[in-house]
Amino acid sequence: MKDVAETTETTETIDIPRIEVKYKDWFVNIKDNLPPEGTEEYANLVDQEEERIIAGVWVDGIYFSGWMYWHLNHWTIRIDDVDKFGNDTRITANPELRDNEWIRALHLEEAKIQRKGYIEVGGRQGGKSEMEGSYFAMNATIFKNTQNVIICGNDSDLSLLKDKVDFGLNKLWAGIAIPRLDKTWKSNQIRLGYKRPDGENEVWSYIMIRNA
Repeated sequence: MKDVAETTETTETIDIPRIEVKYKDWFVNIKDNLPPEGTEEYANLVDQEEERIIAGVWVDGIYFSGWMYWHLNHWTIRIDDVDKFGNDTRITANPELRDNEWIRALHLEEAKIQRKGYIEVGGRQGGKSEMEGSYFAMNATIFKNTQNVIICGNDSDLSLLKDKVDFGLNKLWAGIAIPRLDKTWKSNQIRLGYKRPDGENEVWSYIMIRNA
């Protein structure tokens, strides 16, 4: 709990708005009973979720960073499962709150506050690619005019990250999703944004992958 205490204390000192919520009110727990699109309640929910992703939330005195809230509530991945016949399968679901993601979220938040970089070295099957795809997609979706660059060491890593970003973006809730201007990774990048009435593109953000 030392890391949690240090992170929450640092967060409070820079006067980030403290959004207190109950776990039962997280988006992942209400997504099957949303207000109709076009209503005032729907618009308020969009504003609420964007604010939670930007500022993070507090649950019973514990701070969940904006990325952690996004990852658990709005991002979608393929996870390992076992069917009723005992076969290993993969299903589509929101990520679970594992130690791997929790520890990363703490360090990412501390790096953001201190304006420092975050380096992760080693480890397989720890969910690094899932986290990277989620983190870059969040920045590209929530923050306008961002250029989100992913540098890979080989074509296999590049293809894997493209797939995870595509999969998650395609399943985002419409209330916060930004349309894709590029359906494929032309020049190893995609642009999020809108088509203006005159037919020109209004780019919201970029996600770019570079092979080193």
